[in-house]
Amino acid sequence: MHGLEWRPGKGLFAVQVEWTEAAKSAIQADEYRYISPVFTYAPKTGEVISLYNAALTNVPALDGMESAVAHSLQPADDALKEMSAQLEALKASILCKDEAHESLKRRIEADEVERIVDGYVGTGKLCPAERDAALTLARHDITAVQKILDARPSFFVMQSDECNTAHHAGAHGKYPANLNPDDVRICELTGRSPEEFAALKVKYSTDDNPFHI
Repeated sequence: MHGLEWRPGKGLFAVQVEWTEAAKSAIQADEYRYISPVFTYAPKTGEVISLYNAALTNVPALDGMESAVAHSLQPADDALKEMSAQLEALKASILCKDEAHESLKRRIEADEVERIVDGYVGTGKLCPAERDAALTLARHDITAVQKILDARPSFFVMQSDECNTAHHAGAHGKYPANLNPDDVRICELTGRSPEEFAALKVKYSTDDNPFHI
């Protein structure tokens, strides 16, 4: 017995008790259920003067002694088991939060990659037909995909104002009448004059020509 502890409403308790192996076995087998202290006290007042020792017994000299002394052997084990269970629950909770965080991070990254790739489609640096392949590559290395597409010219889009301008110009004689806005855009990309392209279009427009335009 390494110390005493006063517990309000209950009394004086021994703490940090070390039982012999024989005592542990007897307590666990319910051969002894109480302890009986040996102490001196003042006869007139009943005040305890000194405590000499305490021994295992089945007939304690004092009233109100708590039974089941064996419980004093188990709190450490029970507390350890409870603490272990709490730690496991806490660990599971942390892992769950980590998984949720990683899942959210992956969704945000996927959304950002898709936004970047769609931006290249919108600026004409990426053909819509190439979008899925670009997304697959971008999910592995978005930096490399950006480097490639940033160096590309905007081939694959004609803004609405350009279409309107080309259509208006064709209707008013600036371009040959048989050219549509897409034809005008092809002329700009290939360097052919509208007149040259219009002539080629007429040349290859016969039904029996395999290169029918």
